[in-house]
Amino acid sequence: MDANQQFDRIDEKSEILINQVGHLTEGLVDLKLTVERQAETVVCLLSEGLADIRTTIERQVVVAERQAETMDRQATAVDRLVTIVNNLLQQRTD
Repeated sequence: MDANQQFDRIDEKSEILINQVGHLTEGLVDLKLTVERQAETVVCLLSEGLADIRTTIERQVVVAERQAETMDRQATAVDRLVTIVNNLLQQRTD
C-alpha cells in the first residue's frame, strides 16, 4: 500500500468518525431538549398539584372551624343538660 492509499484510507476513516460524532451530537441535543421538555412538564404538574393541595387544605380548615363551632355549641348544650340534671336531682332530695 503506497502513501496515497494510506492517506485515502485515513481520510475515509476520519470522515466516518466525523459523521459518527455528528450523529452523536445530534442525539445528545435531542436528548437535552427532551429532558428540558419533561422538566417543564414536571414543574407544571407539581404547580398544579400544589395548587390542588392548597385548595384542599383551605377547605379542610373551613371544615375544622365549623367542627370547632359545633363542638362549642355541643359543650354548651351538655353544660345546660348537666345543670338541668343537677337541678332535678336537687329537687328530688329536697
